[in-house]
Amino acid sequence: MDLLIEIGNTNLKYIFIENNKYINKNQLFINNNLSNLLPINKALSKVYVANVNDEMYLKETVDFYHNHGLAVHHVNQKTHPEITNQYDNPDQLGIDRWLHVVGAWVKEKKSSIIVSAGTAITIDFLEQVNPDKFIFQGGMILPGIHLSLSSLNHSTKNINALLGKVDYPASNTDDSVTTGIIYSIMGAVNLVCRPRKPDIPIILTGGGADWIYQHSDKDWRSRIKLNENLLFDGMRAYI
Repeated sequence: MDLLIEIGNTNLKYIFIENNKYINKNQLFINNNLSNLLPINKALSKVYVANVNDEMYLKETVDFYHNHGLAVHHVNQKTHPEITNQYDNPDQLGIDRWLHVVGAWVKEKKSSIIVSAGTAITIDFLEQVNPDKFIFQGGMILPGIHLSLSSLNHSTKNINALLGKVDYPASNTDDSVTTGIIYSIMGAVNLVCRPRKPDIPIILTGGGADWIYQHSDKDWRSRIKLNENLLFDGMRAYI
């Protein structure tokens, strides 16, 4: 049995692999006692970790599993023999973004727009140049759903909104803020889609993926493929 762990900006996500199948997925809020959250199983043989948070969380994870007699493989490669990484400085590229791209390549084997809805929202583009050549072109980063909501609530004196309905023109503050957030996300993706072929799929992942999918318009939604395990699909390419 193998264990895949993502230490994200806000949450720790993990999933076990047994008989080549995902089992027992979970997501936990990261606190100062990370070792109390980490799963352990007698049948566990290998542990793989991708970390986008502070290095202290990676060290705590490695130490925890070392104390249980298990080696930890730190997945931090931003290269792949099938994909050219054109990011100007790969060291600045989050490993989560790269693994989402690799996961899209694993699943689709074609040009893809990859949208990850977490603390931040990233919109990245993987281009298939020919049957055997793929290029990661880069992308964009915008505030995530809750980050956008929190920013408005804390920076604007008369706004203290909750997520409401997507409805333009909205007739109350909660719905006005919610509509603005989802329209900004859809607008960014639409601008990315406009100059590209209409058959390119939009791969949507992350904690806010279902909410974005449910509130997107029908034409936009028809291109979306939801994949909650996209990062783990990318990690498996390095196992």
